[in-house]
Amino acid sequence: MVHKCAACKCEAEKTAEAQPIGWFTRCIDNTDYILCDVCGHQSQFRGGVSPYLKDRLELDEWACCDLSAEAAALGVERRRFRKSS
Repeated sequence: MVHKCAACKCEAEKTAEAQPIGWFTRCIDNTDYILCDVCGHQSQFRGGVSPYLKDRLELDEWACCDLSAEAAALGVERRRFRKSS
């Protein structure tokens, strides 16, 4: 069986696991998308869903990703503040 990335449409063969190694299932606006290692990477979700994914997945500008505890621990949605001098 072949998996296809929902955003870039690249394909990968199914491994012994549920999906190819490095691929992600991301829940965006209550819809699960299977994304390749590039499109599903945490950098696509810093500060919200990237404009690239919004365009490729045909999402509205207010689309948000329901992050797992693992992704949140990696700092995907962490806000950074500059120290005042």
